[in-house]
Amino acid sequence: MGYTKNDSLPVEELKKIGSDDTVPYNFSMYTSKCMFYDEKKNVWSTDGLKVGHKTNLKSTECLTTHLGTFGSGFSFLSAFNYTVAR
Repeated sequence: MGYTKNDSLPVEELKKIGSDDTVPYNFSMYTSKCMFYDEKKNVWSTDGLKVGHKTNLKSTECLTTHLGTFGSGFSFLSAFNYTVAR
């Protein structure tokens, strides 16, 4: 599971702060996986691979212990919008 942190609200979001001092925010959840096709076993495998810390909502960084052709699986689970009181 990964996440993207946003430390500040854009100006247009700051304008949405309600007179009751509520603050709108949203977050998204996603999962990412690095894989390669193991021709000896005839299956997709994650052996020797892991998802790197540079992975974000737009790209997956794959770290590996071997050479080959790799792919990644990416699932965008959901986007949530909330309003919370400060």
